[in-house]
Amino acid sequence: MTPIRRLRLLSLLSLFLVSLLFPEDALSQARIIGGTKTIPDTYPWMGALATSGASSLYYRQFCGASLVSPDWVITAAHCVEGKIPSQLQVAVGLTNLDDPSSAEIRSVRGIFIHPQYTDRDGDELNDIALLLLSSPIDTIQPIPMATGPNPVLLGTSLRALGWGNTKSALGYPKELRMVDLNLVSITVARRVYQTNLLDARHLAAMAIGRDTCDGDSGGPLFKLGVDGSSDLLVGITSYGLECAQRNVPGIYTNVGNYSTWTQVFLNSPTIGQPSISVLGRGHLIPNRSRALSAVRGTDFGSALTGKQTRIRAFSIRNPGATALSISSVSCSNPAFSLVGSMRYVLPGRSSVFRIRYRVPKAAKNRRVRLSNSRLTIRNNSPNDPSYGFNLRARYRSSGGR
Repeated sequence: MTPIRRLRLLSLLSLFLVSLLFPEDALSQARIIGGTKTIPDTYPWMGALATSGASSLYYRQFCGASLVSPDWVITAAHCVEGKIPSQLQVAVGLTNLDDPSSAEIRSVRGIFIHPQYTDRDGDELNDIALLLLSSPIDTIQPIPMATGPNPVLLGTSLRALGWGNTKSALGYPKELRMVDLNLVSITVARRVYQTNLLDARHLAAMAIGRDTCDGDSGGPLFKLGVDGSSDLLVGITSYGLECAQRNVPGIYTNVGNYSTWTQVFLNSPTIGQPSISVLGRGHLIPNRSRALSAVRGTDFGSALTGKQTRIRAFSIRNPGATALSISSVSCSNPAFSLVGSMRYVLPGRSSVFRIRYRVPKAAKNRRVRLSNSRLTIRNNSPNDPSYGFNLRARYRSSGGR
């Protein structure tokens, strides 16, 4: 779990109220940050998210994940933000990171981050992502996901898993560990974190002396199955204020709140490949194009002055068989920038993105000057993983002699 990046001062009143609502007797458990070791093969659907490479998985693992269908794992968006599929591996069905002999290991074909994911000054909002695996894992039963935002009652004991920091001599363990936490009210979490951004998108859980911590991000928070029923995934480890601070709950993405979104992908085709083409004003812009055209919108037109801006819209089409994931849309010249975000395009669909041009600080003369940029779209299309073309805008200073 990532420590919150905006460190808030916890008011004595907030902590006092939490201690009244949840006395130590109700939450008391052994003081083990990372919990206890799991019994091997108990949670085969648990996944280790790692960077690609040949070294030990122990040194490459950086987040957790959960197998939710043969082709898909779910994790936290902040774990995979800015990454490209070829950089990642997922290992499922193992307990010891130093012994992956029993693991099903897959590369990643696509990274699908929730379109409204954002880190707002430390508050992770819509912190959820799905990863499409290179091939199905048919030997392991996926964990079912909650289908509504209130799958369990407050006070319910939930379990989290991870290879994250234990804040002990172990540091980052090699063997999977578990910790039992109690679901607490988001109202309590708001008081402690002093923010109104915590809502139905989140769950909060804590227990005295126990917590998830750095490296557990993306891993599961789940309700244990009873009488032969399956475990139920209700949350994804997202963020917190340090680790195991007294009366400070950890924050988890509320999986059931995103059921409609996740089902779009789990019901989408996984056989075949995505494809990409980009249009400006309805006209195809070929990949690697250096041509500049007002008709296609790659030439931004007449000169701007002062602090003026101009926006051009472009469309990405995916005529392929599977979903197209967009790792980044970037411009080589900072005067050009993406408006909002661009995450993915479903098969057979198109999606619009906008590029804003802002006049740079100009020399003090009225000469028309040019701003040139290369726009690059990094994606998971095997044929065009880096789709690019040129942009141009004109500007002049509004002052000078």
